[in-house]
Amino acid sequence: MLLPILAKAAIGEFDTSVSPLKRGSRELNEILMGVQVLLDTIRQQQLVIEASEAKLHQIQNQTTEILARVLDSSVRSGRDSLRLRTPEDHQLS
Repeated sequence: MLLPILAKAAIGEFDTSVSPLKRGSRELNEILMGVQVLLDTIRQQQLVIEASEAKLHQIQNQTTEILARVLDSSVRSGRDSLRLRTPEDHQLS
């Protein structure tokens, strides 16, 4: 009963729920409920991580678009001297 749930969790599948045993010992049911709390917490953290990743990708796409516009504007204005400074440039200053 607990082993299949832990085996799934070990490979990243946290969708199974644990139920207390009707005839189980109190200690065993406390362990089962503890495992359920862990599974619930992991599922909630996964949602937070997925939302953070989505926001990060959105910011990355916006940044890429802004950089593309800046570079395009620079090329069209005839100023092709736009370049990124390297650490070596700072040492020479």
